[in-house]
Amino acid sequence: MQPQSLYKKYRIFLSVPGGQYIVATSNTVNDLVRLTSSWLSNTSAGQYIAEDARGYVVLQQLDPKTGAYRGGQQLLFEDKQDIITQLRLIGGR
Repeated sequence: MQPQSLYKKYRIFLSVPGGQYIVATSNTVNDLVRLTSSWLSNTSAGQYIAEDARGYVVLQQLDPKTGAYRGGQQLLFEDKQDIITQLRLIGGR
């Protein structure tokens, strides 16, 4: 089985002062905003992120040859509400 068939094509990675999280994976960019919003609202880790937290949101893409995720585009967010805005700017829908 090819490595790319085991993993979703895109994933969202958050880096905040309290930790680093993989918050969403999808084969298209179209579900990433919904999945990330759901993670922020419905998981204990997402709810734990402070409203005034600053950090980076990263859109990573699977390398089909190696099966590893590439570094991807990243943007700084200024607070928890800004995560979705920045995700949209780097291509999440």
